Amino acid sequence: IYPGYQYYQELEALEVRDRTKNSGYNSVCSTESSVGCDHTGRWDIPESFFEHKQYLIFTDHGWVDALDGVIYSSTLPLLDLTWINAPSCSPANFWGDLDVVEPGVHTLGPTALRKGAIGFHGATGVRFTDSLPGAPLSVRLLTQENRVTLGEMGTYLTGTSRYDDEYITLGDPTIILKAKYVRWNDGGPIIIHRAENVA
Repeated sequence: IYPGYQYYQELEALEVRDRTKNSGYNSVCSTESSVGCDHTGRWDIPESFFEHKQYLIFTDHGWVDALDGVIYSSTLPLLDLTWINAPSCSPANFWGDLDVVEPGVHTLGPTALRKGAIGFHGATGVRFTDSLPGAPLSVRLLTQENRVTLGEMGTYLTGTSRYDDEYITLGDPTIILKAKYVRWNDGGPIIIHRAENVA
């Protein structure tokens, strides 16, 4: 979901949707203005967009308890072992800011885990568009033949950011999702070198 305000992000949403759909995924996209997406407009994204989805990308404004205008921790439906990549401001700010967050408001990242997400990668503070780990890159990491763990993917995505210390992956970092293979234009896998176990 790219409600976003950046045109290139809207083109990325279409590319991700089309390439994954062509490989057998039940993919949908939502952008603010792109013709061709399943939903256009910043608000009122159907809740069905979150049902039976194993991967969710959100690139727009966020807050401690929200993916702005789309979903809030209080309205997040039950998830189906969903991996969420939300490099928006603050949704993984698990300690919260007690001066800002109202009592009873729960941080989105941990709430997603409690409601069935398998993992959540997001920013712990303010981030900027130029620090955004590319969403197609995250989908490509999951759908290439060279499988990576969620922890490796989170570390790799964080390493593509100008603000490395502002991102965190919540959930079990050792899980490897068995996603269907998707062919991307350049065809080559992204190589992540694993550290050897040291006893």
